[in-house]
Amino acid sequence: MKANFTLSDGDKAVTDADGKAKVTLKGTKAGAHTVTASMVGGKSEQLVVNFTADTLTTQVNLNVTEDNFIANNIGMTRLQATVTDGNGNPVEGIKVNFRGTSVTLSSTSVETDDQVFAEILVTSTEVGLKTVSASLADKPTEVISRLLNAKVDVNSATITSQEIPEGQVMVAQDIAVKAHVNDQFGNPVTHQPATFSAAPSSQMIISQNTVSTNTQGVAEVTMTPERNGSYTVKASLANGASLEKQLEAIDEKLTLTSSPLIGVNAPKGATLTAMLTSANGTPVEGQVINFSVTLEGATLSGGKVRTNSSGQAPVVLTSNKVGTYTVTASFHNGVTIQTQTTVKVTGNPSTAHVASFIAEPSTIAATNSDLSTLKATVEDGSGNLIEGLTVYFALKNGSTTLTSLTAVTDQNGIATTSVKGAITGSVTVSTVTSAGGMQTVDISLVAGPADASQSILKNNQSSLKGDFTDSAELHLVLHDISGNPIKVSEGMEFVQSGTNVPYMKISAIDYTQNINGDYKATVTGDGEGIATLIPVLNGVHQAGLSTTIEFISAETRPMTGTVSVNSANLPTASFPSQGFTGAYYQLNNDKLCTRKNGG
Repeated sequence: MKANFTLSDGDKAVTDADGKAKVTLKGTKAGAHTVTASMVGGKSEQLVVNFTADTLTTQVNLNVTEDNFIANNIGMTRLQATVTDGNGNPVEGIKVNFRGTSVTLSSTSVETDDQVFAEILVTSTEVGLKTVSASLADKPTEVISRLLNAKVDVNSATITSQEIPEGQVMVAQDIAVKAHVNDQFGNPVTHQPATFSAAPSSQMIISQNTVSTNTQGVAEVTMTPERNGSYTVKASLANGASLEKQLEAIDEKLTLTSSPLIGVNAPKGATLTAMLTSANGTPVEGQVINFSVTLEGATLSGGKVRTNSSGQAPVVLTSNKVGTYTVTASFHNGVTIQTQTTVKVTGNPSTAHVASFIAEPSTIAATNSDLSTLKATVEDGSGNLIEGLTVYFALKNGSTTLTSLTAVTDQNGIATTSVKGAITGSVTVSTVTSAGGMQTVDISLVAGPADASQSILKNNQSSLKGDFTDSAELHLVLHDISGNPIKVSEGMEFVQSGTNVPYMKISAIDYTQNINGDYKATVTGDGEGIATLIPVLNGVHQAGLSTTIEFISAETRPMTGTVSVNSANLPTASFPSQGFTGAYYQLNNDKLCTRKNGG
């Protein structure tokens, strides 16, 4: 019997011995499909077959409802991911992971619903382009991304600050006035009209009443006051936000000269001069300048001084106490104009002396680069530290170099120089002020580390017989980089680098010529091999020096004397060539070391 199918692999099949006709149903479209089996004669029957999406070939697509949104945590866009298989069939229940930079996501992981969507909301408070991405949870490396644009919240725009010159400005002088406009989250608001005004308006020229903010959210105009006095400068936005700031214009300028450092109880004190000029720089004569000083201990020669024909009003400050004093000069002509300067009073130079003189460190290497810092502390007769005083340094004995012969004391009364040298020994440095009070300090210069260019290690025999009969002398000369001998009376040794010659003896170090940095020792040994010897001082290899001695096999000779094995004497003729495991034996008269037999 034949059955007819409308299928991709053929529409007919022949029944087998059991009366069954079989076909294979294949498809690329997910969903319910009706299969009809019919026979000749008109009889038929139907069966519904469900095709599901292929979860092994899933892929994600990403869409947004709006590329632009307001960065105010209220404005948002909807991020929608759809998951399909390789034939485009939607797949339900697949987990999608979401990521984003400088944004807030309502969720970072969502499964596709019965509409095969995985959907989240995106918000932000930061203006600019944002990258959002989606990936399947089981395929984290296959990422699809979109760019979103978070726009500034213009409705919340406000003037966060206003820039005008600090202090007072001169009449007829152009000044820059800037308004900084930001939204509620601090994002600059661009292309926002800002209106500027000043009261009283009749005396202020404004370059442009309304200006739009630039890319930094700043609107700027130029204002020019036409008379002296106070002005209220205002910047405002279309949404009603505004900010005011006070500006004071003057038509005369007051300056006050600075003062050099003066000593306490200095008879002449410090002369300070206030100068009053008009807006065009012309001196103003006959105006009273008021002077005042802060802190106790300072006195002014006058509290009120009238300007002379040069527009100057001088005043003298004296003090009986060390400290820093602030002097204020002021003038009132409709508005108050004032200026300030400071006067620093230090110890009295006429009674200066060096109170202490130290060297840090007091011992240095004679390498001509190692430094000892010398510090002289200067006080007056009352113990006050003196700043700004010249101190003199001199080398009383020894051979070194002072980096500076003079130095000026700092705010702590300290004058500093340094010393270095290339010759070992002790040096004495003195320091003094112009008023006397000399002090001295001693510095010791010692040899620096051994230098390969100034040191040498050699031996007088490049090869020795390995029977303890031959010997070689090791001769070491150690100098630092300046050629100074390195003098020690202990801690020096010669050691073998490696163990190529296991039975080698090195005598005690000869220190008799250590004053010249010379050291000697004698080497003997047994066996064969090349020994590399290095000088070591207190565990430190010196200057990378080394020398080699080759030990060669000694000539064969008859054994003489006796053989002692575990304290028992045996005839040499009957001494076995092996055996006596663990026994100590000594070959007398052959100058060989006592050994333990392991054979």
